[in-house]
Amino acid sequence: MATLNDTNSISMLFSTSAQFPTVQQLAPLIDSVNLNLIQKGNLHLKEQDTRDLTFLFKHTSERSGNILSWSASLSGGYVKNYFTTSSIIDNLGRTVYSTVNADGYHYLSGSAEIKKAFKWTNNQIQFSVAPVATIQRSPNLINGLLTYFNNVSLSYNPGINYTYKSWLDLNLVRKQIYNHYSKSSADAINLSSLVTQSAISLKINCTSQLTIGSNVIYTKNSYNKAELKNFTIWNASVNYKLLKGNVGELKLSALDILHQNTGLTNYGFNNSITQGSVNILQQYFMLGFAYYPRKFGK
Repeated sequence: MATLNDTNSISMLFSTSAQFPTVQQLAPLIDSVNLNLIQKGNLHLKEQDTRDLTFLFKHTSERSGNILSWSASLSGGYVKNYFTTSSIIDNLGRTVYSTVNADGYHYLSGSAEIKKAFKWTNNQIQFSVAPVATIQRSPNLINGLLTYFNNVSLSYNPGINYTYKSWLDLNLVRKQIYNHYSKSSADAINLSSLVTQSAISLKINCTSQLTIGSNVIYTKNSYNKAELKNFTIWNASVNYKLLKGNVGELKLSALDILHQNTGLTNYGFNNSITQGSVNILQQYFMLGFAYYPRKFGK
């Protein structure tokens, strides 16, 4: 039951949308470098038609202390003329694939967000958690045979935030993303991946002009329960406000102090999971200056 300081709301949304095929799907440019993977166009593609129904429940509190707020959503839908891949493997082991339309794609997704805050004197601590679960069933054609794949995705990111007056802000977050992929047949090979991130960030307002901040993120990856490369990212920064009215800000940043930054590729769908890494910008330092007039009109 809602009190005078609480508000509950329920809403429902039905939406339709259409996605038209791209030029790359209709008439792609053939890359002759990889002769074992050849893409063909399909001039007979129809637009992809999506129907979606969403229910949203929300509770908000307008009290000044010990606030509890939460929201939850449930959505589901189906796609007609879904854009999927048709792959044909010839006797030489080459794969020729193209985009085709297929029916049978549907999904169900649920998410929630819960926040609870406690405040005493000059301290405040807030607990939060935001789980998400998604189930998808998607069609795919392999050598002309229509096959359906089940994709399940689960994630959550509980966190704790602590503040003291206006000069200390500490945040702890742990995120996990789990994906499972399986084929709807007796010879199915199940694939799974798990990404775990633990992060801590700290900001201290030493004075009204000087602010120090830092954050550390540890990432752990696994594929079919086999552990892959793990790494830790540590960043830090110092901000100093200057000029009359603090309209200027000088910021010194140190990124990837441990020199471990890695551009990991970790995603999957249907019968494959892609794992890898790409070259990205690693450890560097940056000095910046910003000017905020903060005055408008006369």
